Amino acid sequence: MLTKKKPAAAKMLTDGSVPAKIRRQLLKDMMTSGHPATDQVILALLEAAGSATAESVLQEKSRELAETLRQNKPTEKTGAKAAAKVPNARVPRSAMRSS
Repeated sequence: MLTKKKPAAAKMLTDGSVPAKIRRQLLKDMMTSGHPATDQVILALLEAAGSATAESVLQEKSRELAETLRQNKPTEKTGAKAAAKVPNARVPRSAMRSS
C-alpha cells in the first residue's frame, strides 16, 4: 500500500521541539525557493492556519451565544412582562395568573 508521506521540512516546521530560529530560516528558504513541492507545503500550512482561525472564531462565538442565552433565559414572569410590551403577543395563561 502506497501512502503519501509528509515531507521532512513540513514536519520540522510544525514540530515545536525544533528551535524557532531554525523553523523561521527553513520557512524563509522554502518561500524563496520557488520549487513546486515547497509551494504545496506552504499552501497547506496557510490553509491549515486559515481553517484553525475560522474554527477558533466559531468556537468563541458559540461560547458567547451560549453565555448570552444563559444570562437572558426568560422566566414565566419576565416572559409575560416582555410579551405584554409586544403588540399581538401570545402570553401563556399560567404567566398571566402569576402576575
